[in-house]
Amino acid sequence: MGRSSKLARNSEKTLDSYTKLNVKSYVLTAVDDSIVDKVISAILDTASTGSVGDGKIFVDDMDTAVDIGSGQKGIYAI
Repeated sequence: MGRSSKLARNSEKTLDSYTKLNVKSYVLTAVDDSIVDKVISAILDTASTGSVGDGKIFVDDMDTAVDIGSGQKGIYAI
């Protein structure tokens, strides 16, 4: 029984350390094609520390957007 409680204490310590070191954020934004490069530059200027793990930027085409509250579609929903 002493062995299992020792393992439990070690597991909690490892889990706490892992959680503290791996805090992550997720940012999602939708912008018009005409300003994609400006937005990427702004993110890089602000968020980059030059270290591994700074994050990734993914750019993807969006067929359409719909604002749930107003019902507007396309560019007007952004």
